[in-house]
Amino acid sequence: MNFTIYLGHQKEEMRLVLKYYIMKKVLPFIALFFISGLAMAQSDGYKWALFSEIAPYANATPAMHEDNFYSHNISWRNRVGFHAGKNTILGFMGSYRAYENLENRTFENMIETGKFGIGYNYRFQTRNSLLGGGVFATQLFPIGKKIAFQLNYYALIEQGTGEVNRIHESISFIGGIPRLVPPILMPDSYDYRERNINTGLDIGLSYYLQSNLAIQGNVRLIQLENFNFKPSETNRFGEESSHNLNINQKGTRFNHLFNMPVAHIGISYHFGRR
Repeated sequence: MNFTIYLGHQKEEMRLVLKYYIMKKVLPFIALFFISGLAMAQSDGYKWALFSEIAPYANATPAMHEDNFYSHNISWRNRVGFHAGKNTILGFMGSYRAYENLENRTFENMIETGKFGIGYNYRFQTRNSLLGGGVFATQLFPIGKKIAFQLNYYALIEQGTGEVNRIHESISFIGGIPRLVPPILMPDSYDYRERNINTGLDIGLSYYLQSNLAIQGNVRLIQLENFNFKPSETNRFGEESSHNLNINQKGTRFNHLFNMPVAHIGISYHFGRR
């Protein structure tokens, strides 16, 4: 029991350390990214542009989930680039994405006759915060003085360490008198590492409030994703290894406007005249 309490304290300390890291390292990094762009934008040799956008629903459900009933996924991406042509912008991008998913699952253990058994009912939670970096190319197609059509290409790699939480809710008897008994397993959790490589195209519109300041919206047209999830070797559920999500996954999938629409809204600022 004391060992279980000790592990609980250790996990809570790790969560606090992660929160401290995000507040002290991640947010200053994003701020530094913008400040660097502002400094470079003062160069007389080039015309620079800054973009900042959020996506309330940012990406697909992680591959380990089959039927999650709750999903929260938000992304913030920032781009700094220079005008390589009159309406062409090339540069670098940085991103921060956070998600949470909840899913209920039942695992059945049947005895040899196949008529009787026990169903273990669990609730799984996965959550992660990922940092990303990559490159982009934006082509603007002006439509009058106030509006411009956008075509954006991007390539991005993001990674982070997430957490799986398992809550044992109940046990149901199969083939006998239906009844529920109190949980027999304590809540448990472990970490997993996630790495994603994404490349795709966005389309959108910019509306210029001033000659160099615009509000804009983009939707993802297509995206090719390569994902890799790997659980920590030392932190797995010890009681029932078969009563788990299929975390150890990697592969490639293709998303587009119609099966996984993702919208970004934000602002852009162009240094010098467009």
